[in-house]
Amino acid sequence: PKVMHRDLYYTLFESHLSYCISVWGGATQTRISSLWTIQKQCIRILFGDKEAFLNKYSTCVRARPYDLQILGNRFYMPEHTKPLFKEHKILSIHNLYTYHCYMETFKILKFRQPRSLFNSYNISERKPTLLKPEFPSQSFIDRSTGIPVLCVDTTA
Repeated sequence: PKVMHRDLYYTLFESHLSYCISVWGGATQTRISSLWTIQKQCIRILFGDKEAFLNKYSTCVRARPYDLQILGNRFYMPEHTKPLFKEHKILSIHNLYTYHCYMETFKILKFRQPRSLFNSYNISERKPTLLKPEFPSQSFIDRSTGIPVLCVDTTA
């Protein structure tokens, strides 16, 4: 049933996609592009226009009227996925990475755990919602993670 498609997406696809995404999500675009393509294919299969897809391949050329026998570029063009992402409120792989990084940073600041990561940030004395990372950082971990300077309310 169509009402179950969103639950299927979250349980069977996004759960695997978001596993440890804050670690590998900062990889180069060339490495992420194949996952992005697979995510779009999954969205098209689950939420795309099924009737248009089935009607494309339902008849052979000889059975079509003469005017419809010549297929243009529009026939082979895949459906746009941006409206599907928006309609079903699903995050793309790029937005999933950003979301998970911000959530982990927020948890570190709110619960002050683990101590080693919490101590790597300096909270401003003037404005308690401003984080000041130490620059320039010589640590490989600090340089390899893409967590920017955040304005997070640490009192919540």
